[in-house]
Amino acid sequence: RKRFRQQTNKHDNDFHDKATDSVINYETVKYFTAEKFEIDRYEESIRKYQKYSISTQASLSVLNGTQGIVSQVCVGVSLCIAAHQVINHPGFEVGDFVTVN
Repeated sequence: RKRFRQQTNKHDNDFHDKATDSVINYETVKYFTAEKFEIDRYEESIRKYQKYSISTQASLSVLNGTQGIVSQVCVGVSLCIAAHQVINHPGFEVGDFVTVN
């Protein structure tokens, strides 16, 4: 995930730099009729940024989903153990089960 985020930041900086350079050097771009070249360069930077941005978001979604599943499984197992204790041991009451929940 860290690798995806670093690449996303790198390409974000790259496309902002290219946009800024094109605006600052507007006269030079016009003089050499390099508009198409600058547009292509900028579009390629945007594509790379979007690609890595999607990868970053996908990895974050997988991480969050996995954490949610692990958390729910742990709660379920804890509730099963508490239910088993309430049913099979006379010293435990329903309040003990609710406490675990």
